[in-house]
Amino acid sequence: MSKEETTNPIEQEVDTSVFALDRIPPEQRDAYWRKHIYRADKEPQLTVRGAIFGGLIGILACASSMYTSLKIGWGFGIALVAVILSFVVFNFMRSISGGRIKPMGILENAATSSVASVTGMTTTHTVVSAFGALMLLELSTSGLAPEAIGPAPWYKMVPTLFFAALLGTCLAIPMKRALINQERLRFPSAIASAETLKSLYATSGSAVTKNKVRTLLGSLGFAAVLGLIKQLPTLANAFAETGKNAIADVCTRLAFVPEVINLPDWVNPLKIWGGIQGSTVVTDKGIKTVVSEDANLPGVSLDASVLLIGAGMLCGLRVSLTMFFTAIALDWVIAPWLISQDILHVASGSDIFRNIEATVDANGNFAGFRVVYWSLWMGTAIMVMSSFTALAFQWRTIGRAFSGLFPKKSSATTDEAHDPVADVEVPMKWFVIGVIPSAIGLIVTLHFAFNTAWYLGLLAIFLAGAFGLICARSCGEADTNPIGAMGKISQLIYSVMPGARGSVSTNLITGGVTASAGGAAGDLMTDMKLGNLLGLKPRIQFWTQLLAICIGTIIAYPIWTLLVPNAKVLDENYAAPPARMWKAVAEFLNDASVSLPTTVYWAMSIGAIIGIALPILDRLLPKLRPYMPSAMGMGIVLTLPSAFNNSASFAIGAIAIWLWNKLHKKSEENYSVALASGLVGGESIACALAAMAATAILASGS
Repeated sequence: MSKEETTNPIEQEVDTSVFALDRIPPEQRDAYWRKHIYRADKEPQLTVRGAIFGGLIGILACASSMYTSLKIGWGFGIALVAVILSFVVFNFMRSISGGRIKPMGILENAATSSVASVTGMTTTHTVVSAFGALMLLELSTSGLAPEAIGPAPWYKMVPTLFFAALLGTCLAIPMKRALINQERLRFPSAIASAETLKSLYATSGSAVTKNKVRTLLGSLGFAAVLGLIKQLPTLANAFAETGKNAIADVCTRLAFVPEVINLPDWVNPLKIWGGIQGSTVVTDKGIKTVVSEDANLPGVSLDASVLLIGAGMLCGLRVSLTMFFTAIALDWVIAPWLISQDILHVASGSDIFRNIEATVDANGNFAGFRVVYWSLWMGTAIMVMSSFTALAFQWRTIGRAFSGLFPKKSSATTDEAHDPVADVEVPMKWFVIGVIPSAIGLIVTLHFAFNTAWYLGLLAIFLAGAFGLICARSCGEADTNPIGAMGKISQLIYSVMPGARGSVSTNLITGGVTASAGGAAGDLMTDMKLGNLLGLKPRIQFWTQLLAICIGTIIAYPIWTLLVPNAKVLDENYAAPPARMWKAVAEFLNDASVSLPTTVYWAMSIGAIIGIALPILDRLLPKLRPYMPSAMGMGIVLTLPSAFNNSASFAIGAIAIWLWNKLHKKSEENYSVALASGLVGGESIACALAAMAATAILASGS
């Protein structure tokens, strides 16, 4: 036997761990996966009971996703929670039925969690951002009472959500083999779900397995209680408005956990950096603004939330520390400099630019600076250029994927000999078959529901493909779908297009569906990663995703109307960063009298250079990759409404896991993923349910 044969990894001891394929040469990964990991022919995957149970969990996931997006600007998946619930519930039902109910197998459980996560995530992006912004726009322009402005009609919202999500599903087909099979992006949420499932089914009854389940359920319960306590003020207000003052008083007394923990005044960036407070900012057009003595930057605080700490645990040290130090640079260096130099540089009296950039009180004193409206352009440039640079290194894989559109005339046996996964992967012809009707449906819906020109709908199809790639890479590296940042780019493009120029509502809806389709592709790639780790059949996963999209489009509308029954609730009860940012940017881009500050163009240029340089350095210096900044981590934090607030929580979680690993590596490897996933899922679900309960209370009293 030759040396090459003895070192062939496929012939060595079989490794089916979640990182097994990372250690296999790229050209042998598909063959290794098919031989040692693929197991869909041995046990059931998608079943009727799994679809029903997954759909029910998906309703909770949808509520969780909408709520976290309304509160902090982004959401997290619930795949791991679905995994644990499926395992526990069906084993409990089996025990009380005397063994007559068959327990779920590992692949059936994974398919169930896929239904839940896709149902809950892929149809909510456009609702929270574009449709929320439409409500705020009507609030500021219609002259109607806030209570009289409700969500868009279902016959406009539902088909828009469906066709955008369907388009995103089809766009994920050519990306899957490049980003998952070959490049092996991590997708932390998928790894968490796969690890948990493997431990549950590998040695059922072992002490580690039982403790892992207890850890996840314990952290889930703790986070849920914490989230509920944080929402008690919202419930108290709802009870008070309906006359139930006694219950409102009880809720108020029990609400002892604050939303944020304020930092000491001596760390205020505006005091540290050159004594900006109390100074006068003068623009080049003579506008004078006095910076208040007590002014601070929004978001310079600590979030009393375990949700983001859990997310940092899953994302790891490299991404989380990149986010943290980027936020430090943004809030303690860049923002104070912008304030001292050109905060109102191009405002020239424009209320639009002033409102989205700064808060000025009645006396003309500057009170706060929303640096995100400046930094999101730099962050988006980093994410866009880093994604396309990394894609350039994968051109062979992408070429092979699209070559499936024009198959060679050969037998199936010959094809499979060259491609060991050809008969189980989603064929490229499905991409064509799916994109055409979803594109036509989206164009027609936009035209008749929102008076959008057909060519703008066609443009949305092409932009969605590019945004889908960026969102997929972000999910793979940082477990975050940057649909908000992609939305700003789409809004910028549409703002100069005939038929959309000058129309704020058209800008919102076209940009919304474009980013939504791209975001759906990113979410679905996380789902496909889970299937790849466990050995599911990709074709079955595709049909699972289509089923989940149908469920999601049906339940998204009623959940949205419960959380946000009218514009008053949206405006007063939620920070709603996506909706407010989309509205502000749309107004800004469609006001001909206002232009971007010069510093923004410099920021985008620098961001583009960083986005190109980091993937190249990753490629040239692979051994130094763990010590280099993450392009996606840097880009994501620059697009967050509260950069330091969010990134500090991420860093706390990542550092905690690192210390745990150093102190007791074995226990960290066994239980950290379960702990982190419970923190993420528990708080988001509890807060969403509390918010919907508050809406129901108000509705019952009206």
